Amino acid sequence: MKQRFILLLLGMFALATPTNCAASACVTEVSDEAPIEIKLFHHSTLTESAPEIVAEFKRVGFIAVEGVPGFGDAYQQFLATARIFADLSKEEQAVCTGATYAARGWSRGVEVFNGKTDTYKGSYYAVVPNDSSNVWPDESLPQLRNAYQNVATIVLEAGKQILPLVGFTHENVKGLGRMLHYKSVAGGEDDGNANWCGDHRDHGVFTCLCPEAFYRDGEVVSRPANSGLYIEGRPVGIPLEDAISRNVVFFQMGEVIELMTKGDVRATNHLVKKATDGSELFALAVFVDPIDEVIINFGGSSAEIIDKYKDRLTEEEIVSGIVTFDAWNARSLAKYNPKELAPPTV
Repeated sequence: MKQRFILLLLGMFALATPTNCAASACVTEVSDEAPIEIKLFHHSTLTESAPEIVAEFKRVGFIAVEGVPGFGDAYQQFLATARIFADLSKEEQAVCTGATYAARGWSRGVEVFNGKTDTYKGSYYAVVPNDSSNVWPDESLPQLRNAYQNVATIVLEAGKQILPLVGFTHENVKGLGRMLHYKSVAGGEDDGNANWCGDHRDHGVFTCLCPEAFYRDGEVVSRPANSGLYIEGRPVGIPLEDAISRNVVFFQMGEVIELMTKGDVRATNHLVKKATDGSELFALAVFVDPIDEVIINFGGSSAEIIDKYKDRLTEEEIVSGIVTFDAWNARSLAKYNPKELAPPTV
């Protein structure tokens, strides 16, 4: 069975041994020099690795999968095209801004986490597979549509193979892609937020996450110190060249699964720290959610779980132990986005 622990840190792709402590217990005892251990599985052995995969989602809510067919080449093409989009004029980018920023099209600096706006974070949302609700720069950058959809479809299909392993057997699911561009920070510039993306948990079912790619002065660079993706307060990174050659994709559980399993599977807190050396960061996330209506049954959950999520549950729902996914999704989008930009709550 092809599986091992990997340390993902600053240009290193080193083997590590399992730790005996729970992730939550270790967080306060580690520093930036001690990255989080992420278990690596091979795409060809996902089914037979199911017990180990479930154990990792219970431990930290996050795994890495290598050997995802076609991913590396598709991601390279996507990154090249995403960088061109980032260099378009604000007027050309504005054509791609949808009526609801939180669900479609391009926006920058609109999300709010813990009272602070992610000023430098740009997001480009699109449904996967493509449909008429998406907004594309077909005149200024027609190749973005295909580059985006190609890589997003590859990781979505891989994600669909993992969801049943944790008991989510709802077959009618869709992807919501999110191209991410974290703009470089000019020397001495300070918006009062230490992060490109504030600390949060993904509110949906499941997230497929492509490796982060750093650039400085137009060239690929290694992950700068004390920057990039952090999980439970610990750094996660992987060299771009290794990720592409090994076709590595990350997968992370969302809050819906934590609710449905009554806290047995974790939705992991994560954030993206700013680089202070002038680097910019590109990435792609694909959120996987149901197409048809799904009832989230969290009845019997502990008081800790209820308290954790009561900000998006009504008293009636807390008593009954059920909430619809549509209601949960709308309230979550409204939580992190200005009211005029988020879809109506349910």
